[in-house]
Amino acid sequence: MTAIPVLVPPTSGCARCGDCCDPVTIEASAFFGCNERARLQDVASHNDVFITQYWHPLSAWTEEDGVWLAVRCDAFDPETRLCTAGESRPPVCSGYPWYGERPVPGKIPYLHCSYQADLLPGQRTPGSRPLIPLTPAGA
Repeated sequence: MTAIPVLVPPTSGCARCGDCCDPVTIEASAFFGCNERARLQDVASHNDVFITQYWHPLSAWTEEDGVWLAVRCDAFDPETRLCTAGESRPPVCSGYPWYGERPVPGKIPYLHCSYQADLLPGQRTPGSRPLIPLTPAGA
């Protein structure tokens, strides 16, 4: 039997609203794991180094699935709502929100995130109104 390849559909692209970066939300154990690996240098990834250098905790809260942090990113410009890191953005940022996988309903809490348009209307976050991307994905 021949396996049928699973194709990941193209995404709508980023409208650069900045909502996912103001503030960044990350699981506390993932954040502190990045800091620990960055100190070890030989096992640190680009994500680890970037997160350790640019992300700073603002607040924490507990949910059913663990402890979460809201963090400020030094590479995020609150005036323009754009990232100033350019091509040095790590995969945790540049791959948001699908990270090369199929779009998953319920993964994007931001109502104006253009990636909401990758989902069928009934799968989008209730009340969402996705923005139109400034440039198409892959351009």
